[in-house]
Amino acid sequence: RHDGHCIFKYQNQPANPRGKMESKTKLNNFFLRLLIAASRHRLILYAATAILFLLSLYGISRQRYGSDIAKMLPDSSESERALEIMRRSGVSSRGVISFDTGGKAFSESALPGYMEAVGARLRFSPMITRVDYKFIHGPLTSSLNNLSYYLPQLIDAEAFERLAADGGIAKTVRQAYRQLLLPGSFGTVDRLRADPFSLRLHLLEKLNDFQKLSGLRISPLHSYIVSPDERKALLLFESDISAADTAGSRRLLAMLGDSMRDCPPGITFNIISPNQHSVDNEEIIKSDVKIVAFTSFIVFTLLFVIFYRCDFRSLLIPVMPALASLIVMACMPLVFKDCLFFVIGMGGLIIGLAVGDYGTHVYAASFGAFGIRRVARLFLPFLAACLTTVVAFLLFLISDIEACRQIGFYAGASLFLSLLLTVFLLAPLFSGRRGRAYHAALPKFTVRRHLL
Repeated sequence: RHDGHCIFKYQNQPANPRGKMESKTKLNNFFLRLLIAASRHRLILYAATAILFLLSLYGISRQRYGSDIAKMLPDSSESERALEIMRRSGVSSRGVISFDTGGKAFSESALPGYMEAVGARLRFSPMITRVDYKFIHGPLTSSLNNLSYYLPQLIDAEAFERLAADGGIAKTVRQAYRQLLLPGSFGTVDRLRADPFSLRLHLLEKLNDFQKLSGLRISPLHSYIVSPDERKALLLFESDISAADTAGSRRLLAMLGDSMRDCPPGITFNIISPNQHSVDNEEIIKSDVKIVAFTSFIVFTLLFVIFYRCDFRSLLIPVMPALASLIVMACMPLVFKDCLFFVIGMGGLIIGLAVGDYGTHVYAASFGAFGIRRVARLFLPFLAACLTTVVAFLLFLISDIEACRQIGFYAGASLFLSLLLTVFLLAPLFSGRRGRAYHAALPKFTVRRHLL
């Protein structure tokens, strides 16, 4: 300007669109060359994929997948420490075998001798650390006699003075004499000599109060742990196998079943143990995973057959994510020490995203001529979308929960592998496909046939 001031005008220079287009074209051409090479050597790729599939099945069959609940708790947390304390205390490794006589009295059935035989077998098992099926070891009379040794410790001196006062000793002698004169007095001499003042009865009353306090209802007529109606008996056992170890729990239950395979007729048994609950929970999880997998397979099969005009090659679309999940499942033991089965079930639901994100787009892009070229142009958006999802799942690897880390690895690796398998295996197979009319397999009747 004429006043001597200078004005500088800044303008945002637009980016070079030609450079971006050239970079994108180079990437598309690179992906196109890869797809062309995959199309030329498709038989080699199919053979390598089949071998990898068989190796994955072999690795999965050799690997044990557990369901340890501790893996779902944060590392070094209060919950994990509490669970570890419970394991060390042995609470989760104790069990009960409940026997039922089927209506007979305990003493009239073959259960007492059978419990002795089962107890002897379990004591020699390396999986069992302790077996109890009697609350009194030995005859009941000898156990009552042993209480006499503890009377001076349990009864004070004032109680003895009250018994001796007012001719208490003479009264006791007369009562004992009358009992000996009764017809059914056989065998009472030893009892009267050991406890003439019936002090043990007071102790038994106190023990009976303790039994009420504990909630344990057993018959005092037997040394075994028998219910008051004498129809059920219990055998208690302890093991060094925790309930969190499902594989060990399965072996423990199999050993218990083999030990009682010769159960007498009319007698039934039931194993009540945390190990049994762990095995049952694992079976339920496996059953649910199988139901979800087969249901999804049937539904997807019907959808592809109906909406893709009976092109049965479209059934390969859900096969690729399933194949990717099997390969990653076989590789998980190389990354994690203990693999969790329910992680695979949860991750399998996430992998279903690959069916709609990758498979259907590749199928539609491969339609008609120049299908491989269109798939090559879509590969870069596929890769960007896949990496975004994979990175989101890989963030789970920094979690302090083992189950979350396994879910992140399993889902992320499976999604990325699903993209590669779908693009490089299905695109060469679908390319050059021509559209055709939909032909439903319905019966057709002419007017003449209908009249006949």
